[in-house]
Amino acid sequence: MEIKKNSHVERLVNFIPFGPGISEIVTELQKETQKLDIKTQAIDFVTKIVKEKSKALIVLTGNAGHGKTYICQKILMSVLGMSDQDAKKALRNQHLGDRGLESPTSSCDTIRIFKDMSELDSKTAALCLHESLDQNRCVTIACVNEGKLREILSIDNADEYPNLNKINCALASCVDEGFTGFEDELFFVNLNFQSVVANGRNSKKSFLEEAFQSWLNDERSWSSCKDCIAMAQGCPIYNNRNLLTMKASGESGAIGEKRARGIIHLFKMAELFGQTITVREMLIVLAYIVTGHLDCSKVHERFNKQKKQGWQSEFAFYHNVFAENLQESQLDKVPLLRCFRKFDPSRIARREVDDRFILGFDIDTKQSDLFFIYKDDCYNALEQGTGLLVTSSGSEAGSEEADLMLQAIKRLRRRDFFDLWTLESLSEVQELKERAKRIGYSSLADMVWLTTRSKDEDKQRLVRIKNDIVAGLHAIQGLSPWNEKTNLLVTHPAFARLQRKVNLINGTVTADKIKFLKRCEVWERKLASDRLGLIGVDDTVDYIEREVVLSVEDEELPLNLERFEYLRKAGLGYLSRVFFQTDIRRILNFLAKVAVKIEQKDDSNNIIISTPEKQYQLAISEGLIQ
Repeated sequence: MEIKKNSHVERLVNFIPFGPGISEIVTELQKETQKLDIKTQAIDFVTKIVKEKSKALIVLTGNAGHGKTYICQKILMSVLGMSDQDAKKALRNQHLGDRGLESPTSSCDTIRIFKDMSELDSKTAALCLHESLDQNRCVTIACVNEGKLREILSIDNADEYPNLNKINCALASCVDEGFTGFEDELFFVNLNFQSVVANGRNSKKSFLEEAFQSWLNDERSWSSCKDCIAMAQGCPIYNNRNLLTMKASGESGAIGEKRARGIIHLFKMAELFGQTITVREMLIVLAYIVTGHLDCSKVHERFNKQKKQGWQSEFAFYHNVFAENLQESQLDKVPLLRCFRKFDPSRIARREVDDRFILGFDIDTKQSDLFFIYKDDCYNALEQGTGLLVTSSGSEAGSEEADLMLQAIKRLRRRDFFDLWTLESLSEVQELKERAKRIGYSSLADMVWLTTRSKDEDKQRLVRIKNDIVAGLHAIQGLSPWNEKTNLLVTHPAFARLQRKVNLINGTVTADKIKFLKRCEVWERKLASDRLGLIGVDDTVDYIEREVVLSVEDEELPLNLERFEYLRKAGLGYLSRVFFQTDIRRILNFLAKVAVKIEQKDDSNNIIISTPEKQYQLAISEGLIQ
């Protein structure tokens, strides 16, 4: 066997923005045709508009990295018949938006593409957008992030370009109502609503699953590793690939699929947490999970320097995903990895999980990723986790043994998050629930259920969740969460902020008037009846619900996973006012609006005073409190 380099590994490393070689991140700078061909609903939608419309303006908006340039490349390839490299070359042309390209195969004569309007000054960009809606037999695709777009639409002399007002109204409609088509010639594709874990229509795999299969399952990409001496010595990159390989059948394939689902669940949790994940960031994180930012040269260098087994575990995928080896400056470049740190299971002690390490169970202890180096000695995490090898005593030695045990348990908890040791034959929903428990988010399963349920599904579960949230809202207002759980008591805003034991109750909202809505349902309620059935956000991008909207008296409070979990725990008495002060302020503002509406509807002169012991109802008669 000899030392070999795998070009596929080198390509993966070039996705990671921690070094000079990052050519794979930007679409038009990629030198080779990519094996990974991600099919998105946005590409299908834009392709359809370009082919069918003789005149249209398509605005692609969203954060950098969502794939706006990639969509333009696919349009040039599918509509104009360009090759991969010709399309990239065309996109590097700064005049593609001015001159346009002839389109003999579509309904229009010319296709204009502004691949990044941030390259233009606001006045020039405003003129381009205005003219795009006046040009006949021309389809224009404009790529611009939302901040730049709002800057363009609010230039000083905007009145000179009347079409800007139309675009501004369409943008507001897209954000507030989820409506993306305007007068059959103006279309918005807001890629900030795009999800990397959403299963496409017709049971299509998510972007993340497609990337997994393309990068890890293709044996041809990893064939050169089989003759490399590093594989025989325990190459951490190839070992990560093996641990995550998804196969259709077989024992090793089943556990590989389970681990891969664990990573998919982390991405899903991050989106429910409120994290916007771009396609670029997804690819960066996946490349880092597999390689740990090691390339073949660094692996060979490590083997030459460190003869002992155990260093490989530093780069195990379950350490990489929680950014074990990254500095703060590196995390600034990949915010998703910083978010994953919040989900690190090694920080959570659960008796039912840790007991299995101590008692031991039937698992191969000789796996290379279970060995680790501590003070120049090699240890096995499973053997250390049982505690049977602890023989030292005394304060100094005891401290070292405790630290050694901590290193072992940290590895086992992270590995167990993906393997779910001793838990077999679980459904995907059950796996998600188990993993959520391991990171302290026991409400995740209920939130996922709320975002996917049908209206008449499991009303008992809905009532239980509603009671928990009501208790949390009471706790935040300074009311006892245990006195009243069915109906929502809304205190006077001034008393809610004072946090006194005695509170003035503005009114009561019965349970049937408290609603949990999906974001799409909120949009549908806001749409005028004559616009229902038109093109929505979920028709243009791969979309999933990422939050639950709490609706009381037509006031809305968006609940992401963090806020939803906080309200549930507040209802149980775990109320952290300092750490969640921003969320508490927003919740109290929401309740203040509800209180105003209740007060406007209530024409009685009754006053309800709440104390820790009981409630007192008083009445005002002839100007006197009775």
